[in-house]
Amino acid sequence: MVPVKRYLYCPKHACLILVLNTGRMNELNLLQLQHESETWNRSLNMMNDEIIRFKTRLSEVLRTGFDNSLLNDLEHFQTRFLEADEWIIILRNELAEMNMLMIRVKHEQEQLQPKLEPFTNLMRKHIAVVQDKFNQLQSAFNVFLSASILYQ
Repeated sequence: MVPVKRYLYCPKHACLILVLNTGRMNELNLLQLQHESETWNRSLNMMNDEIIRFKTRLSEVLRTGFDNSLLNDLEHFQTRFLEADEWIIILRNELAEMNMLMIRVKHEQEQLQPKLEPFTNLMRKHIAVVQDKFNQLQSAFNVFLSASILYQ
């Protein structure tokens, strides 16, 4: 089979990456996907830990007293933290599905490999979007605490 040249855009580095597709999923590709999967899992664990920390900080603010005019903002952040929990749950489910597909590809390479590549590309996009949303939430919450609560 003749290799097919394809390019993927890497938004983080703003460049194109040449991808040669021989039509087969080799062991190196599966190993790379396994490493990516482990990295994504660690990232999801870190985000989950931070969301727990945010919720704890929010409850501390509510316990120690606050300006009642901030209640709407505090409720807004609580809602956003719950949404972040949902993002993480969805990504964990997608990651588990991808891992199961990788196991199946390893045993039945030719039939399932075409399904794995689009799934992996979609997973990369979902992880990037959630990481961006998480970073924005983290920044907004810290700025809010600094500006509205810590310096009253």
